[in-house]
Amino acid sequence: MNTHARNARLCLGGAVICVLFLIETFVAHQSRPNAASLYAWSVLGAVAAILLVLAAYLQLRAKKEDAAAQPSAAGANDGD
Repeated sequence: MNTHARNARLCLGGAVICVLFLIETFVAHQSRPNAASLYAWSVLGAVAAILLVLAAYLQLRAKKEDAAAQPSAAGANDGD
C-alpha cells in the first residue's frame, strides 16, 4: 500500500468521525437546543465533505501510481 492509499483511508476515517459527531450533535440538539448547534453542524459538515473529496482524490492518485508501477500486459508480447 502506498502513501496515497494510506492517506485516503485516513481521510475517509476522519470523515466518518465527523459524520458521527454531526449525528450526535443533532440528537443532543433535540433534547437540549442550543443556538450554536448550527455552527457546529456547518463546520462538521464542511470538514466531512472536504475529507471525502480529498480521500477520493488520493485514492485516484494511488491507483494511477499502482498502474504506472506495473508493466503493461500489451507490451509483454512485443518481442515474439
